[in-house]
Amino acid sequence: MPPKLIPHRWDMHALHALVTRDHKELVRVFTELKSLPASAVDTQVKTFGFGAPMQFHTFGFFEKTSPASSSTSATLFDHVVDGDTMLLLALRHYDPLCAAALIKQGASLHVANTCDENPLQVIFSAMAFFRLHPDDDTQELSKGDNRLLQQRAEYEEMFSVLRNELTAFYNNQKAEVERELRELYQQFAPDRLSKIPAQLEAYAYREKLLLESAKKKYKKYTL
Repeated sequence: MPPKLIPHRWDMHALHALVTRDHKELVRVFTELKSLPASAVDTQVKTFGFGAPMQFHTFGFFEKTSPASSSTSATLFDHVVDGDTMLLLALRHYDPLCAAALIKQGASLHVANTCDENPLQVIFSAMAFFRLHPDDDTQELSKGDNRLLQQRAEYEEMFSVLRNELTAFYNNQKAEVERELRELYQQFAPDRLSKIPAQLEAYAYREKLLLESAKKKYKKYTL
């Protein structure tokens, strides 16, 4: 039988479910505690610096790399950014099951932290990574990238739930890149305008890299 949930300690229950990657317990927190406001699922972490613990609602904790943490303090996540929601924490720590559970509980895809990261951007970046690394990809990857690939099925399930949102995000991103490329080429290389569609196709899911490369190439002409 699962332990009883204490309503005013929902923040502690939720974070401990998140840090133990227990998506079922996370759902239980937000379904059994009926008195929680809808906004609770989007509660943001506050950081204060100077060795003070981070604050999630009323629950204080340290990230594992904090010099102020100790074996007796509440050290939870490897890395936390001021303004992180639980959804951002789940995504940063490669936990698609908890992320999907939070989304189903109404977590916003658009609440950003102080680094201007929002969940939809992070999820799209993960999807782009998978599209660029198919199952038969044999290149060496970082430890973090390998953690992503080991959970391909779980991530793909989350992508399918957010298909419309991710498609709209990607279409908007491609349109913005194409607009900036056209402005750049019209000014510095009109002969390249007709090549934009082929370039965008060749740089699928890496369109921003194409734009940055073009900006770097033509930057010398703006000095």
